[in-house]
Amino acid sequence: MAVPTSLAWGFVLPFSPFTSGRFLIMKMAFRACGSLAIALLLISGCTESQSHYRNPNVPTRHNDVAAYNPQEYNTAYNQFLTRAKAGDPVAEYNLGRLYSDGRGVPEDDELAFKWFQKAAEAGDERAQVELGMAYLYGKGTRKDKHRACAWFKEASSQGSADGRHFYEANCRDVV
Repeated sequence: MAVPTSLAWGFVLPFSPFTSGRFLIMKMAFRACGSLAIALLLISGCTESQSHYRNPNVPTRHNDVAAYNPQEYNTAYNQFLTRAKAGDPVAEYNLGRLYSDGRGVPEDDELAFKWFQKAAEAGDERAQVELGMAYLYGKGTRKDKHRACAWFKEASSQGSADGRHFYEANCRDVV
């Protein structure tokens, strides 16, 4: 006598190792362990990649900005000046920012312009935008819309959204 197939599968499946409670528990445990392992690897990578921020002797942009943000302008100024003298365009830009805003130093548009110019010539796109603004409004230098547009265009060519915005807003009539 032949046993109908549906009856046979109905009898076998409940006892299959792939549908038993033990298998489902093991499957969930493996998934949980895998997810935990991935999470631990990601977390350890994140903390390891940022370990240099805890070392104040490593000259990073983060250390300088951290000194700048909590109103410790003298510390920031000294760090920026040391690195700017070594030719670091980020430090040159940050010195320009300090002089432009008058934070920790007397406000001085000409010195701000000088530091922005050094950083801009070294390729810092934020400094290029600031230099364009200085030329556009005559802040620390004489007004020169052609030079302003040239710096906005240069910043824009490096991917600066601000450079593109200021170029489009101010330079349509400049050839």
